[in-house]
Amino acid sequence: MIENFRIRVFRAVGQHLNFSRAAEELLLTQPAITQQIKALEEEFGVPLFDRGGGHIALTAGERR
Repeated sequence: MIENFRIRVFRAVGQHLNFSRAAEELLLTQPAITQQIKALEEEFGVPLFDRGGGHIALTAGERR
């Protein structure tokens, strides 16, 4: 089952489209944010964000 905290992390990253800003909002480190997003991606088996070139974007959430 997904922890409510991970949903809060996903929401913050999705709003800011920036891991560092999400970390600031949640008073966490950027690596902690990355770890939580990776855990969600592993749990669902889909990438949640496209990362590249210093930018991130939400994915359509399609299974690979």
